[in-house]
Amino acid sequence: MRMTLRHRFSLRKFCRAFALLALLSPTVAFAWQIDASRSVVTFSYEEDGKAQSGTFDRVGGTITHIKGFEHNSKADLKVETASLDLGDALREGVLATGPWLDSAAHPHAVFSLDRLRPLGGNEYEATGSLRIKDRTLPFSFPLRLEDNGQEARVRGGLTFKRTDFNLRDVVLESFVAIGDTIRIDFDIRAFQGRHTRS
Repeated sequence: MRMTLRHRFSLRKFCRAFALLALLSPTVAFAWQIDASRSVVTFSYEEDGKAQSGTFDRVGGTITHIKGFEHNSKADLKVETASLDLGDALREGVLATGPWLDSAAHPHAVFSLDRLRPLGGNEYEATGSLRIKDRTLPFSFPLRLEDNGQEARVRGGLTFKRTDFNLRDVVLESFVAIGDTIRIDFDIRAFQGRHTRS
């Protein structure tokens, strides 16, 4: 059956409307570049019963999200393990070795965000995975995401057992008591980059 002229015009209008909706669709997401100079990742642990802490000074990666559709957000936060700063060159050198962070073979620790679950306001539950050396484990933890349209700020933290990532040295630990619990806190700033299709 041949399409009438009226049907052709109706189909053309439909196609134009569909194209407009596609352009306005939330599948157009914003890629945010992490501002390494203003981002910080800190960690804390216990050594011989005393609290110790330090920072990783080189942080990079991307955050992809669109305001109002944060549940579709993705992120890859990369930390250079050799940028460890404990204020003690000896400790830093030890923790960069194979039994610990093995920075030569595994230069980055990576957290990958899979999704955010809104908890109200700027609070969310983040679900993703953390890779240290050759091990990757799933994690869920609360975080705060603020986005003013030009700059995004993400703050949160998670706790894990270092032995789950094979961060241990039997010889050293026969002389020094090192706690198994590691706490990582991050304060990440990012600026808006290019547009991408999800």
